Parts: sequence; C-alpha cells; structure tokens
Amino acid sequence: RIAADTEYWYSPSPNGEKIVFTRMNALDREHKMTIAAVDGSGEQVILRRKAPQFIERPIWTPDRKSITFYDVDAQRKEDGAVKQLTIETGELESIPTPEFPGVGSFTWLPDGSGALLTAYERDQPPQIWFLPKGSTNPRKITAEISAYYSITPTADSQSFVTVRDTTDANVITLS
Repeated sequence: RIAADTEYWYSPSPNGEKIVFTRMNALDREHKMTIAAVDGSGEQVILRRKAPQFIERPIWTPDRKSITFYDVDAQRKEDGAVKQLTIETGELESIPTPEFPGVGSFTWLPDGSGALLTAYERDQPPQIWFLPKGSTNPRKITAEISAYYSITPTADSQSFVTVRDTTDANVITLS
C-alpha cells in the first residue's frame, strides 16, 4: 500500500516513481495535496486548502516538476479554476482555459504540447477537447450525444482511451 485514507483521485508521475493524491480531514475541514514515492516513503504535503475551498483531480505535468489541479471554492457556483503548482518553489499559477459551464477530466499529453479535457456545454453532454499549451482556443475532438469521461493519452501523444457513456432508449408495447 502506498497511502491510506486518500480521496478517490490520484495520479502517478510520468516516470512512475511518485504519486500525487489528496486527503480530506473532516475535523480540521482541510484538504491536503500530497506526494509520495510509490513504495510509500517520502510522503510530503505540498498544498493545503481550508473548506469551503478544496483540491480536485491533481495530475502531474509531463516534466514532473508541477502538479495541475482544480482549485475549487464550494461557495462559488462556477467550476473551479485550473491551477498549476511548481513542486520545488511552491509557486501557484493559473492555467488558461476556455470558459466552459463545466469541466470533468483534464490530462496533459506526454509530449507537453497541450491537454485533453472533457467539458460540458449548455446543450450537450461532456465532449473531448484538445487545448494547446498556453492557449484558450480549444479544438473540439468529439461532437455527439455520447458523454465522455476519464481520458488517458498514449505515450506518443497520438491517441487516447476514454470512457464513452451512451444511453439506449427502447419503446416496448404490452400486449
């Protein structure tokens, strides 16, 4: 076991040597972003947020120097801001993202050219978008009635796997 009492989301570093995860202490009402070696040693809290703020979906950048995550405030109605924490310095910066009503998954391509994300639009379930690094002009990859979640790119950044959720409707007569 690498760590106990963690939240549902975790991310291994690109080289597989470390992992980032979050914990929520209900008594202190504090979320902690933590990194550790995959053998469970060297656990280190790298960011804290007091409720109503919290940390969601931490993921490593391809260079292993930073962690990207959603910085959420439960008292605001809009989605959380995508932030990036430089591990060595503790510097926190905003990642430019388009204005979507909701963002689900977010993952960097291994080559660092950009990110894949699932985002909700007003009249459509979450679709997959490509966001070039440093840009707020995404390119829509999917456009259909299926919903997409959990994107994982291949090592060469040329393909990805995802969860596609479809809804089937049937009309049945009773006779």
